[in-house]
Amino acid sequence: MQTHRNSYPPAPDYNTIVQKLRDENVRKVQEELRLKSPRLMTKVDTYVDHFKFEKEMVLEKIKNDPMFAVIFAKDPTRTGVHEKEAASWLKNLPMVKEFKVLPKSGKNALYVTGDGEIRYIPNKKAIDKSIDFHWKTGKFTVYATHKFTGESGGSQDSQANGVKESLQRFRQGSGFKNDVFLAIVDGDYYTDKKMNELRDFCIDRQKLSWALAIQDVPYWLDDKCL
Repeated sequence: MQTHRNSYPPAPDYNTIVQKLRDENVRKVQEELRLKSPRLMTKVDTYVDHFKFEKEMVLEKIKNDPMFAVIFAKDPTRTGVHEKEAASWLKNLPMVKEFKVLPKSGKNALYVTGDGEIRYIPNKKAIDKSIDFHWKTGKFTVYATHKFTGESGGSQDSQANGVKESLQRFRQGSGFKNDVFLAIVDGDYYTDKKMNELRDFCIDRQKLSWALAIQDVPYWLDDKCL
């Protein structure tokens, strides 16, 4: 039985989450300064080395100038916050069972291989990106990669091409009848045009694949897997 569209909780508001973490990290800089944390001292030493200011002057500036202290705060976007929030939301969906966050590398990492299968690869050098999540929905085994990409640019295009390649590989493999591969892509980069380009490489027979934003995942699962 499908669940009504309005019954699911709102998907992660990444911008609000990241801003909250930024604010928290800026406040933590003063505590790090008091404790002379290794992380902060390393960043200060690098700053001093680059710009040739006196270290004590830099430390005093951090203490008294919140706008300057921002430079030395942790950047939450470099800690995998988008993927963590996506995983937290997905695993609590009612149709998602046995949810797992998969390792990024090593013997237990999963990949879409060159022949379109999903399996463990001892040598990951030949593969661009491992699969991020794995779960069960109904009789289907779902594998998903998650990517948050901001505005357009060279590195962003490279990330999108990696997603496209995984979809293309999955489409050309025989696989198993109940295999599903989802490319969950979030962020301003993924316009309607970009999404349609990704969907050109998706399939809707035997095994299934699709490219979609995270908020659409439960409705797609309702439609295709339940």
